[in-house]
Amino acid sequence: MMSTSNLSEQTIQVLLSGNTVYLETIEGAKGHVYYAPEGTAYMQHFEHGRLHGPWQFTETGYRVVWNKVGEIAWQLRHEDSQVAYYSAEGVKRARVLKLVSGDAEKLAAQ
Repeated sequence: MMSTSNLSEQTIQVLLSGNTVYLETIEGAKGHVYYAPEGTAYMQHFEHGRLHGPWQFTETGYRVVWNKVGEIAWQLRHEDSQVAYYSAEGVKRARVLKLVSGDAEKLAAQ
């Protein structure tokens, strides 16, 4: 059985702030999100195009209020040897493939 635990606010801050997160959804779609240190997230979404919005911590993880799709809340959990994205309701949605320092895909500049 796989053990999971929510990451702390401090750990989420270290992982996200100033980094580009490459992820894969449970459906197999790949994407990337840049979390700027000043508190804005940027993403090129396969369906909705370029998204941006403020991100902030919640009691169980963090949330982003995207300009085109509204608020989405996440929990980041450590599962065995990976970090996974869970919805606020506790449903696994994606896994982290890699982290790259800075705005690796130049999402904030678009």
